[in-house]
Amino acid sequence: METCDVVVIGAGAAGLYCAGLLGQQGRQVVVLDHARRIGEKIRISGGGRCNFTNLNGADPARYLCTDPRFVRYALKEHPPERFIARVRHAGIGFHEKHLGQLFCNDSSQQIIDMLLADCRRGGVQIRHPVTVTGMQRLVVRESQEPEESRLADRPSATGAPPVPGIRALQDTDAGQAPRFEIRTTAGVLRARSLVIATGGLSIPAIGASDFAWQLATEWGLQTIAPRPGLVPLTMTSSAWQPFAALSGVALPVDVSVTVSPPGRAKTRKPQSVRFGEDLLFTHRGLSGPASLQISSYWRAGQPLWLNLLPGIERAGEWLVDLKHGRLAASPLSEGKRGDGQPHRQQLGTILSTLLPGRLARAWLAGAATLSGTQWPPQLAAALQGLREDMRLTDLPDARLRELGQALNAWPLVPAGTEGYRKAEVTVGGLATAELDPTTMMVRRIPGCYWIGEAVDVTGWLGGYNFQWAWASAWVAARALGNH
Repeated sequence: METCDVVVIGAGAAGLYCAGLLGQQGRQVVVLDHARRIGEKIRISGGGRCNFTNLNGADPARYLCTDPRFVRYALKEHPPERFIARVRHAGIGFHEKHLGQLFCNDSSQQIIDMLLADCRRGGVQIRHPVTVTGMQRLVVRESQEPEESRLADRPSATGAPPVPGIRALQDTDAGQAPRFEIRTTAGVLRARSLVIATGGLSIPAIGASDFAWQLATEWGLQTIAPRPGLVPLTMTSSAWQPFAALSGVALPVDVSVTVSPPGRAKTRKPQSVRFGEDLLFTHRGLSGPASLQISSYWRAGQPLWLNLLPGIERAGEWLVDLKHGRLAASPLSEGKRGDGQPHRQQLGTILSTLLPGRLARAWLAGAATLSGTQWPPQLAAALQGLREDMRLTDLPDARLRELGQALNAWPLVPAGTEGYRKAEVTVGGLATAELDPTTMMVRRIPGCYWIGEAVDVTGWLGGYNFQWAWASAWVAARALGNH
């Protein structure tokens, strides 16, 4: 039977980074992964150029977590600058693309090669494809009543039940004895410490699995139910059909959804989460950065609110002013369309100047039918019967105000998401209440660490989830190195 200091399960971003750091600290490390090709999520990310972090990645507000405070320590101790320095040291060229997002100039494979080189430098053994068939936590018998045995018998500080599945290992040196036995298709390993870095359920085609959830359940650990995140949203109602024809149309929007923040039920006050990004219409619904961002917060049955004119804060008053010629300058004042007099132009012409033309026409024809039940009755009624050939001068000011209000707040209720097949991340995971944020160790299982996407931490689109992978792996590696 083989023994080592640390077994890392999962050869993705978090697992490889943690293993490389540990190996270079002199730890004997074995990495196990069931995939034939490791690091696949790194390879396909960022269109093949890996959006490996974000310059704003140390901001805890950009992570979704049941306990928002949990991420602060790791992000502070391992901010983006640490990983950027490692990338620079490896000679990998990179650039900022948008909103702090950093991409490799050439290929995602450069990040994988860098992580593998660090592992080789530290003597890390990477074994794949290897399937873990079972795991057992071992209890070391010390002088009289072993501390680990006592931990197994009492509940955690959070009130969770004791950890089951523990058996005693007799007559060993307590100081160096292995605490975990890992059974695999390639044999049995025993290790003093165990790191779970198996990621989430997203993109099963490249090997994603529910290993972390199954293990947490088997060991009696609290989890947050998983769901797809950073995923396209689907629309299936018959009223959506006019908009399904807009596949490929994109525009900048503000999208928002109301969420209940973590905390005691009596003290929770609903909050609005908003993103200003590009929205892409697809034949099945909504995609693009705006849709992906909001999807991590959206829950089934909730309406999303789209501001189609984010550059015009009060579109209703703007339309009224346009009608009465009170705008010194406007997107329509150059007279490139119609008769050059904006207030006399047709409604379809005006909206086609502010929005993509196909969207403007579809919205006038179908928005009231699609979203009428979400709007106040008076506003929904005002939108009924609007036609492209109507002129501003034909419409009362009150109706123009309601039209503008609808353009600034268009409610849509998605039918669902494209699921894990297209989700970039998994929301949920091991509850952070089970972990020490300064070490990433499971409080009730000494020597067991949980990192990366397997934890209930989900970053925004744009390199934040890689940043969490690096930060959580670094904190765990430092804690293990100190031991």
